[in-house]
Amino acid sequence: MAQRGTNGIITTHPDNISYNDNTDPKKNWSAIIDDKTWNLLLSWLKSHDLDSGEMTGFRYWDSIFGKIGGSYERVWSDDELKQGKLFSMHSN
Repeated sequence: MAQRGTNGIITTHPDNISYNDNTDPKKNWSAIIDDKTWNLLLSWLKSHDLDSGEMTGFRYWDSIFGKIGGSYERVWSDDELKQGKLFSMHSN
């Protein structure tokens, strides 16, 4: 699935979720999810609307994963690793 946000596109697949910004690649992010989280996310999406202004930020999805009991592993870009501002992994 793909959803256009204000400045980019969120894509969700059974094994990952990612954001690609149209103008600033430093805002791109990706996370690996498992089958359980994918199914929990699909159920959540059926009964909730996405906030198009917030959904491009990873913290928004971390909050959803926390609510649904899902887990993920962030995939860090070289730029993120160099910046040292990593958002911690969430697991339930």
